[in-house]
Amino acid sequence: MILLRKILYIISLCCALLLGLTYIPAFIPQDIFPKLSLLGYLYPFLLIINAVFILIWLFVKPRHILIPLFFILIRFNYVPRLVNVHSSSEGGELKVMTYNVKDFIHKMEKRDAALIGQRQDSILAFIASSDPQVICLQDYDVNITWKKGFHNYLVDTFGYNHFYYYNIKRKNINNCAIYSKYPITQAGSVLPDDAKNYSYIFADIKTPVNTVRVYNLHLESYKLGEQEKSDYTQIMHGKVSDTASKNIINKLLTANKQRAKQIKEIIPEIERQQKAVIVCGDFNDHPFSNTYKRFNDILTDAFVSCASGIGRTYNGVFPAYRIDYIWYEKSRLDAVNYASEALDLSDHYPVTVTFNIKRQ
Repeated sequence: MILLRKILYIISLCCALLLGLTYIPAFIPQDIFPKLSLLGYLYPFLLIINAVFILIWLFVKPRHILIPLFFILIRFNYVPRLVNVHSSSEGGELKVMTYNVKDFIHKMEKRDAALIGQRQDSILAFIASSDPQVICLQDYDVNITWKKGFHNYLVDTFGYNHFYYYNIKRKNINNCAIYSKYPITQAGSVLPDDAKNYSYIFADIKTPVNTVRVYNLHLESYKLGEQEKSDYTQIMHGKVSDTASKNIINKLLTANKQRAKQIKEIIPEIERQQKAVIVCGDFNDHPFSNTYKRFNDILTDAFVSCASGIGRTYNGVFPAYRIDYIWYEKSRLDAVNYASEALDLSDHYPVTVTFNIKRQ
């Protein structure tokens, strides 16, 4: 019995130390030590394991609680990023939605026009029921010339008469778009010299209270194909393949490094703004990463402010975390309601946040 207790203590100590290591990636840019950035993915699992050890030690040897408890508490502010409890507030002056719609081809082996039409109708119905004043869409590719297309339904039927996407002369919207029921006074690309500037856009929305700058960002994706997702599922079931594992890890590292470069350019542009700021989008990174910390240093995470439940916005096997965010400037805005519907219409879930705008 004593030997078993010692072994259990060693395992508990190792798990507590590993939990401590998961805190390091948030403080180091992902392009400096890319491999270190992968440790952050382990936080939710190690948090649960350490919580279980606390329960075990309560009945076995209470003083051993101190080590796992210490490592949980030193970054206790991570917990509300994962799971949160807030009561919902009614009302609000500005409702904003962000949604990566995956080009309306979620779970399709090949493009099927009829199925795409059905998917679009379902998403339109959801938008109508939510009725946000501002919508930020990513992985969004539609033809604006189709009179009965998705874009024209938003504009003509739902009243989103003001919209912006990069390169307005094209017939197709590619990747990111912002729709608003309120006038857009100015809009453009966040990174005008970037080859993918259609992925980082902004629009100044003139609300009845004042003008709010809304950013719609789609940061670097892991680009995991169906094979990688299948391989990941196999790995989670204990069927480890060195080739498959290396392929997935390499894609994670490549995306993490590219994302670090993107935020180095995007963050200074946001910091320069004098208007109230809301930042929406698919960040393709979890809440324990350096990406999260960089935005959290200057803005407030709406999930932490007013959400209730477990944070998850990716509708897939990996990364099954919250990777879609709505950030805001707390000195000028109050987030009063957060909602994320588990819709199986894309590989992401929509996120909707309602704000009150502070009078300056």
